[in-house]
Order: sequence, then C-alpha cells, then structure tokens
Amino acid sequence: YFIFMQKNRQKIMEENGLQSRDIGDIAKKTGEAWKAMSEEEKAPYTKLADEDKQRYEREKAAAGS
Repeated sequence: YFIFMQKNRQKIMEENGLQSRDIGDIAKKTGEAWKAMSEEEKAPYTKLADEDKQRYEREKAAAGS
C-alpha cells in the first residue's frame, strides 16, 4: 500500500483538487483507490514491497543486527 501511495499521491491529489496539507483527505482517497483495486492490479506494488523487505533483511543481517 505504501509504495502505491508514494507512486500515486500526486495523481490522486490532482484528480481530487487536494493540497499537500490535506493529509487526511489524501490518505482517505488513496485508501479508497487501493481497496477498489483487484489483486492483479495490486500485484506490482506487492512485489515491490516484498523486494524492499528482502533488501531490508539483507542489510540488517549485514549490519549484524
């Protein structure tokens, strides 16, 4: 969800006439868009999130944490 939000925040703001300060409204609209998506539409974002999690785990292990 967070990767989807990062990549689509500006588009959602423009489509809904929102400003950066409208954090709650942006989150609401982004959440609505995410919930309306099919699993197939969510798949690219889920894959990116999984890859980022794996990267984090590798870096954490390399740092000895």
